[in-house]
Amino acid sequence: MTSRSLLTLDYIAERLRDLNPTNERICESSEAITSRYKHRLQKLIAPDETPRLLSYMYTENTTTPHELKRWYRYADLYLDRLGEHIEQIIMEEKAKIQYQLQHIENICIQKQAYQVITSHETILDTVSEKNALRGINRLPEDLLHIIQSYMMTPQLQVIIYKVNISLLQKVQNKWLKGFLKELKHRSLPLIAHIRKDAIHRVNYLRHSDIASLENIHGSGTKQDMLTRIEKTINCYEYCINIIQHQGSCEALTNRLINELLYIYRTCKYITYLGKKSKNG
Repeated sequence: MTSRSLLTLDYIAERLRDLNPTNERICESSEAITSRYKHRLQKLIAPDETPRLLSYMYTENTTTPHELKRWYRYADLYLDRLGEHIEQIIMEEKAKIQYQLQHIENICIQKQAYQVITSHETILDTVSEKNALRGINRLPEDLLHIIQSYMMTPQLQVIIYKVNISLLQKVQNKWLKGFLKELKHRSLPLIAHIRKDAIHRVNYLRHSDIASLENIHGSGTKQDMLTRIEKTINCYEYCINIIQHQGSCEALTNRLINELLYIYRTCKYITYLGKKSKNG
């Protein structure tokens, strides 16, 4: 790959024209830029300097050198300020370009995450691994904790503890309402953390990605509440898939994984209570 320092202004301008769908030149050549600025900046040479200096040399005129010195001091200062002004404009445009580059990169990351979510095949989707996970998931809770302490990563815990929302169909509405109220309370600091680290600081996520977290409430029919719980789970899973490989979001990723584990375990617990209450 050619070093950036070896790419000339004209070479880059030509590549931009090649990439332009209309093949139209969008950047000036170095010759055009030089010609335009030199034409304008040559006016910084003091007007009538030669005759004024001759007049100073051979007459009683004593003010010309002082006036010319002031002219050139201001001309020199003008060039300094012009350079700073142009540099500021360039820095602002570079920031916009870097933002667009990051935005495109985030779109690529989001597509990859979306494909992972919508695909039926993931890293763990081999027959043997699926069967192993099903077997682990049928173990008693205390054995799961023992296995977890030795070998499970947080990501694997999320996969193993994942619940089927349909299991909550037999749970009493009052428990679902209480659960949703607790989820709402717990989501507030998480929303703030997501906005800070994954939306405002870097746009890995958009505000629309976490809309379901802002709509958690324990009202409506049982199906409404189950749908709200499922959307909350899906939202956390989506956020994790987007940011889990971003070093700047490691702390946020861990918080979201822990929240998912809390939701899964609570779902299993209230499902157990529902069965126990029905049998009792």
